[in-house]
Amino acid sequence: MSLFTRVIISLLTAITITTVKLATAQTVEVSKSTTEDSVATPTLKTDYLALARKIHSEELQAQSAEEARVVAPMSKKLPNREIPSDPEKRCPQFEPAFEKYGLPVEAFSYIAWRESRCRIKAINIIWDAQGNIVWALNKDKSYDSGLLQINSSWKTVTRRVCGTDLSGLMILDCNLRVAKFILENSTGGLGNWRM
Repeated sequence: MSLFTRVIISLLTAITITTVKLATAQTVEVSKSTTEDSVATPTLKTDYLALARKIHSEELQAQSAEEARVVAPMSKKLPNREIPSDPEKRCPQFEPAFEKYGLPVEAFSYIAWRESRCRIKAINIIWDAQGNIVWALNKDKSYDSGLLQINSSWKTVTRRVCGTDLSGLMILDCNLRVAKFILENSTGGLGNWRM
């Protein structure tokens, strides 16, 4: 276990609060879980983001504000990043698909433009007739595929999510499903794509 992880666990262990009260007297239950090293750490049992959105919506309704203007709170997986305001740097034809798959539309519309220039079958590697790599953009010889340029290091995830090898990333449905998995389940979240 890294020193950073041990410091975090020590800090979390030192916390003796068993409940956290939100501003509107909503309670988020906290329980203790045990790690591999038998160190108890608090874990949330309630979906904090959903609860925070509900409280925010109620406050806006109390102020007669329209709920349609409520912006979902940014999760820890979606760091604040600057998205260029230039509308030319977007893939508007794919925005309904991003919304359908639950991906942040504005961010992924820009990512698709930046990574593939809105091309579903984009790939950043060249092979010869024998299957040997002739040219690769990535220094580690990994490669990125499809609209959102999913890296070949996600091979296992691609097989699990789409039931296919990396060539499945050239299909829009598979590419977006893997992107959703990466966004929600990897520690890098949105940081897996440069903004």
